[in-house]
Amino acid sequence: MKKKQWLWAAALLLSLAVNVYLVLGYSVSWPLFQQRGAEAAGVVPGGEEYLGRLMECIETLAGDRPEKWQLVNDILAGRSPSSPAVAGSPGALVARGAATSEAAVASQPGRLLVLELEAMAYSDSLRVKFSGDGGVPVPEDVSTAVAIEPPVANLAIRGGYGPYWHIYGDLLPETNYVVTFRQGLLSSKGDILSADAVFNVRTAKSNPVCRFLSKGPYYPLVDASGEVGICTLPIKVRNISSLWVRLYRYHPGNLSPFGGDSWQGRWNTSKVGEAEKKLTLPANEYVTMDLNVSELFPGLGAGIYQLEIADSREGGDGNDIHLVISDLAIMVARDDLGRQTRVVVRRLSDGGAVAGAEVRLFSQKNVPMAEGRTDAQGIALLDYAADFVDADDEAAMVLVQKDKEVSYVALDRDSGHGLSEFDNRGRRFQRGPSAFVYAERGVCRPGETVTASAWLRDFQGGALQVMAGVPVLLTVLDPMGAAISTERLSSDKYGFVTCPVRVPRNARTGAYTLRFGLDGKSVWGQCQMLVSEYVPDRVQVTLTPQEELATTAAAVSFKAEARYYFGTELPRAIYSFSVVAERSRPPAHWEGFTVGDADNFRAGKMFAEEGLPLPADGVLHYPGFEAMGGHGNEPVTLVATVSVMEPGGRGVSARALQRCEPSATYLGLRYDGKAPETGQARISCRVLTWDKNSEPVAKERSYTLKLWRRDWHYAQKLSDNAISYEWELKRTEVPCPETASLARLQGEFMLPVLDSGQYELEASSTNGIQTRLVYWHDAGEGGARSANPHVLSFVTDKSLYLPGDRAVVTVDSPAAGEIFVVAGEHALRQSEALPVRAGANTLVIPIPADCVGSQYFAGITLVYRDQATPLRSFGLLKLPLDQSRHRLQVTLAAPDMALPGETIAITASLQGQDAAPCAGLVQLFAVDEGILALTDYDTPDIFAFFHGRYYCGFQFYDLYSRLFPRVKIGSDGKIGGDGVTRELAKRLGDVKSVAPALIVLPAIEVPESGTVQVSMSLPRHLGALRLMAVAAVGDAFGSSDRQITLRDVISVVPSAPRALATGDECELSFSVVNHDCPDGDYTLEVALPTALTALTPVAFSGRLARGASQVQTLRCRASEQIGSFEIVSVLRLGAAQSAARTPVTIRAANPPVSRVTLRTLRPGESLQVAPVAEEWLALPALRVRVSASAAIALPQAMNWLNRYPYGCLEQSTAMAFPFLAVDNLVKSGAIPAALAQTAGEKVSGTAGYILSMLLSDGSFAGWPGATSGWSETTVFAQHFLVAAAQRQLYELDPFVRNRIMRYLRGLASKGDVARVVRGHASYVLALAGDGGFVSGARNVLASDKTDYGTLWAAAALIKGGYAAEGMPHLERALAAEVWRESDAKASFSSAASRHGCALTLLMDLVPKHPTAVKIALAMPGMIKQDDSGWGTTQANAWVCMGLAAYAVEYGFGRAVGTLSLASGKEVPINSDRCFDMELAAGETGTLVNTGAQSFLVQISADGVPRKLESQSGAMKIRRAYVDADGKEVTRAKHGQLLTVTLTIESTGKIDNLALVDLLPGGLEIEDPRLATRSAALPPLTHDHTELLLPEFMERRDDRFLLFGSMIANGTGSARYVVRAVSRGKFVIPPLRAEAMYDPDVAATFVPGGVFEVE
Repeated sequence: MKKKQWLWAAALLLSLAVNVYLVLGYSVSWPLFQQRGAEAAGVVPGGEEYLGRLMECIETLAGDRPEKWQLVNDILAGRSPSSPAVAGSPGALVARGAATSEAAVASQPGRLLVLELEAMAYSDSLRVKFSGDGGVPVPEDVSTAVAIEPPVANLAIRGGYGPYWHIYGDLLPETNYVVTFRQGLLSSKGDILSADAVFNVRTAKSNPVCRFLSKGPYYPLVDASGEVGICTLPIKVRNISSLWVRLYRYHPGNLSPFGGDSWQGRWNTSKVGEAEKKLTLPANEYVTMDLNVSELFPGLGAGIYQLEIADSREGGDGNDIHLVISDLAIMVARDDLGRQTRVVVRRLSDGGAVAGAEVRLFSQKNVPMAEGRTDAQGIALLDYAADFVDADDEAAMVLVQKDKEVSYVALDRDSGHGLSEFDNRGRRFQRGPSAFVYAERGVCRPGETVTASAWLRDFQGGALQVMAGVPVLLTVLDPMGAAISTERLSSDKYGFVTCPVRVPRNARTGAYTLRFGLDGKSVWGQCQMLVSEYVPDRVQVTLTPQEELATTAAAVSFKAEARYYFGTELPRAIYSFSVVAERSRPPAHWEGFTVGDADNFRAGKMFAEEGLPLPADGVLHYPGFEAMGGHGNEPVTLVATVSVMEPGGRGVSARALQRCEPSATYLGLRYDGKAPETGQARISCRVLTWDKNSEPVAKERSYTLKLWRRDWHYAQKLSDNAISYEWELKRTEVPCPETASLARLQGEFMLPVLDSGQYELEASSTNGIQTRLVYWHDAGEGGARSANPHVLSFVTDKSLYLPGDRAVVTVDSPAAGEIFVVAGEHALRQSEALPVRAGANTLVIPIPADCVGSQYFAGITLVYRDQATPLRSFGLLKLPLDQSRHRLQVTLAAPDMALPGETIAITASLQGQDAAPCAGLVQLFAVDEGILALTDYDTPDIFAFFHGRYYCGFQFYDLYSRLFPRVKIGSDGKIGGDGVTRELAKRLGDVKSVAPALIVLPAIEVPESGTVQVSMSLPRHLGALRLMAVAAVGDAFGSSDRQITLRDVISVVPSAPRALATGDECELSFSVVNHDCPDGDYTLEVALPTALTALTPVAFSGRLARGASQVQTLRCRASEQIGSFEIVSVLRLGAAQSAARTPVTIRAANPPVSRVTLRTLRPGESLQVAPVAEEWLALPALRVRVSASAAIALPQAMNWLNRYPYGCLEQSTAMAFPFLAVDNLVKSGAIPAALAQTAGEKVSGTAGYILSMLLSDGSFAGWPGATSGWSETTVFAQHFLVAAAQRQLYELDPFVRNRIMRYLRGLASKGDVARVVRGHASYVLALAGDGGFVSGARNVLASDKTDYGTLWAAAALIKGGYAAEGMPHLERALAAEVWRESDAKASFSSAASRHGCALTLLMDLVPKHPTAVKIALAMPGMIKQDDSGWGTTQANAWVCMGLAAYAVEYGFGRAVGTLSLASGKEVPINSDRCFDMELAAGETGTLVNTGAQSFLVQISADGVPRKLESQSGAMKIRRAYVDADGKEVTRAKHGQLLTVTLTIESTGKIDNLALVDLLPGGLEIEDPRLATRSAALPPLTHDHTELLLPEFMERRDDRFLLFGSMIANGTGSARYVVRAVSRGKFVIPPLRAEAMYDPDVAATFVPGGVFEVE
């Protein structure tokens, strides 16, 4: 009793003390609290419950003031206020499931605090909250950060968004833990935890769980014993006393098009009943058990059900599944191109055919597509209804009904057979028009022109018809799928069409698509080309194995040769060399025999060497397969790669394959069935060699044998809390003879009598050769079978068939059953069902005579039973067809060698069937082999396109893989049973490059003689051209090529860096070559541009023998001149002379910047218009704008927007939005009248582009090709579209409009959507005249909260005609100045965009409201200092709309003054709009206000700063150049590869990040997309880390660019590979990153120093 009184007294005293202390401060005697506080905090037994209630009172008093929490915790811990803030006393406070330590104090600079630790009830984790709004990086070793008692296994920490951690591990429920946060923890802002923080926390009881463990949804109506309607399913439960079970029945007419999945809800069902099952379970433990559904619901019969379980009648935790109880088994072959589907219906119980079943096919939109009945074989042929023509809809479900039984198959991935494992490659056949499309090369640079060509044919009546004189649209798509250009064309009489295509200079790099069709939607054909800032290869590298017969035990040699494309060898070039090993593909004459043992193969280590000069003989040595740790019993293929560096430092790669053999002979094994006399298994043996013409020595050979039986069990697997059947292999050793002898080169031996099944035989010899044979043994039948029994294998009677042949196919079955065959080429032609027996079975498949491709397809399904369980195997058979009768032979005659710039004669000849000359059309073009090599460009193969390999377009489905497994739960609970664009443009450099060497001639008609001659003017190029021809006539096609070498008698080949920075020192190299002149003396003179200063002599001389070459070098320094220049080199030898021009670009060491100043000039005041010279590398050009209106920056902002090319959804919408008010833009002087003429085109073009990103639900994707919508930007885009349609600038399709309105109504009504988004959606609905705006706006305004959303919602009511209701809310929002709100919960929101938006709404609704003036006058102060107007696309869009309307409504005032230039020119100013003048570079002056009214002056300076300072804030960035050993370097060897690592550390999420990394002049990016570069690159497993999410990356001549986002606080990184190509010392440039839509979030890394290439 006394203890209880003491507890109450202590608690009361503590409560009173806290009240007084919180009010009066530290005026209370401290020692009393020091003693009593500790006792009341938990030392006194039995006080915890009271303290919980007391804590609630303290929270009420302290509120959210951290300094009061400090006091409370100090009192409870028994410390004075001056004591260190160290947690961990016995008085650590626990309240309402959360622990709050004395570390919960005010956030002080440099001090990290742990505010809260909470046990999460439903995630088995602990959540930690730190002080501040930044993140706390998680250490790699979590034990250095956190300690937990009692210990927790598998401890892990994940950083959350903002100042949170989540701690995971094997936490036990209802357990007390002591968690200590270690002293020294650092936040991303550098704050530190100065002392250990200790918390007591108790985990919650495990939440109730009830889950189904099996997937289904199909459950056989008849079980293995023949009983009907018995349904038992396994479930997993925890902490449940009553299990509530509900059953609902779907009616066949109400099934959803997706198969009635349970997520569709109960509205399509009728309730069968509900039942309660009482359970007694151990606490906090999972228990598995049977749920006998048929016992709970007696009389359960065939049907389609939804079954639900829950832990209470009201719901709570639960789970539901879809359940189909039926004896109907369904197989489907779908042919959308042929507009038909074939369905086979059998019984699950015995496999018998189901005749007379009603079969219906439904689309995704639940539209009936076809119907029919099954015949005696159980097959139904369904032809699509003639009126089913919806291109946005497709087949989704087959529904089958027989008497009272019903079942279905959803035509989705779960029920379908993936055909990729059958090597299903080739182009997709398209009925109707098709086009063979190609460009003359595989890669081009931005700014270059390529030629797109197409041959058009129409597949009609089983033949290819020429499409002559038809209109065709050429569309060019960028890497994001956006159309950048279109061209309307017409085909000639041969069905040929061609057109030049110019790639924009500022186009992003990547894969572009050239697409031909009737319009922008239809696609007849397309091809891709790479856009990259490449440099053509000048060197051709080859790698050749030197041993005809290599062994795995011996070293292997390869010969590397490097020659210029004009033929001269590259002497002693620097190379890198690597070799890896892999198993060889067996030769054709081994077919039928198994050789070797894949399980016993080891590839060994990779061999590599680099940085060495190529030996004089070019021979490179590999130590050997076995020396590198390899092991194998069969031939091995060595994959060797060499990369050779040309004198300019660029690397070119080549690859070679070398076969190595561990033995001269191998043992081949083949199973030949069962011996009739003895019943033993017969095994054929043959001694094999790789070369079929090599005869091995006949001698006696002995082999050791081992034999295993292989049983595939359809075993139950538990994964992801679900039970399913999967094939599982079990091996059991079987007695057999220990040895077998082979006296001759072939023979056989017998194995003992075996049961039917699959076996594995291992035969090994004393020399280490081993073969492992896997085979099926049954009643005497042989044949190959796949190692995995769910995939069928086939044996055919021929290797090649003619159209019209009959193919005889052998299929092996492990048991008696049924086989179903569906066959066709481009349309299903045949379907039949046949019985099969165990062993080999023969099928006959007729091949139609009108096949046009090289394959005929047959989908074959085998169904058999294993202990009454139906098992299914499937295979896709591809019968090869001979189409040589359609091949056109093309022959080219041209000189092998020619002079650069020479005109040559070319003869082209065509021959058709039987080598007879024929007429036709041929296109000739020639391209630099150094360009073609970059993409491994193959001469266009038109024959293979029209008569080659096609993709099998049929789709096959069945329900066997989705049968519920038969599962029995034992009494122990165990399972039993049977087992950007404009942003890009402004960040690009302008590096000059050499024009590509290529010629494309107009197509030429070939007469009946079959021969035509043309002349071709060759480019002035040193190297080799590939001359190519593509020809066609009717349905016959062909192509050909040959090489032409271009060179003079002597040549000079210069090499220089692509770009230099001012102050760089570099080495230029010049290869001089004597091709055909007699030995003699030469001179080489180099003329440098004025921007380069020579540091070594520029004239050279020497002696050069015929066929020899030398390399001369000179060093130079780049001056402060910026631009593109040419280096001219002239070589003379005797009377011969050769000259070369090499471009070089010099840029500033720092990137150019724009700086803008804005000030008010009062009457009589003057202003100096001059830059600070010391800040700039060269005096910048100045632009002066003067205006008496707040709209002074409108021309600048509109110019910024109008230059903006297409990009993401927000950018594209914003750049066109102001053009909806084009009249105001003209009147305000924002744009000239001439530009206004293009407003309609700009709006309609943007609208079309935006609609290309429209998704099915009415939302818009952020980028073309993306599949998820973004609500904020979607509403912005929809606002634009609706407004454009109202102004009759764009006609919005009614269907699209309805989809948009439906989306907006849904968005406006969702309470979990941000208020500003709902308000904006309501406004757009009002603008469109849709009544849905009323409820949406009222829902937003129903709250007392006044924010940016209030403004939009009030505007919606006023716009929709409810002004009396909306105006009070508008006044409330204006009075609160909601546009100043810093957290508006809207994407791309900034202060300027909110001001501009508010002004735009006011000028539209209440233009005379005094707040309009207030907002307009605030706008000039938000102008950015970088020539971007108000900083972002959306801010500029809203401000231009609002200020232009304001200027027209309120007038402009008049600016009067004089600009006196230093040159002596006086420029008068008298403007009621905006005076705008651009001064020449270096020009300065004085501006005087001579009028009676103040005006605004904006001065813009564009130039290169002399110095750039490092900058960081919310983001820090860093760059490192790393060598192959992981060491950071600033020095590299010539030709060395380095990895550049860019690191970004952010305090939070950063959207729309742009990063620009300039390269030192001696480095070049190695583009992994280029074929002759990728082979030599070091492997980059990831080019970025997960926190940094790139939208796209650009590899340019002199810089790397990344556009993307940091998805959370922490550190992200990106990597790319560079090569040191030019010797010299190069300034290390700065690294810059910024948020494109929040210019204040930016960082600059300025390392300084130089990078040296030795």
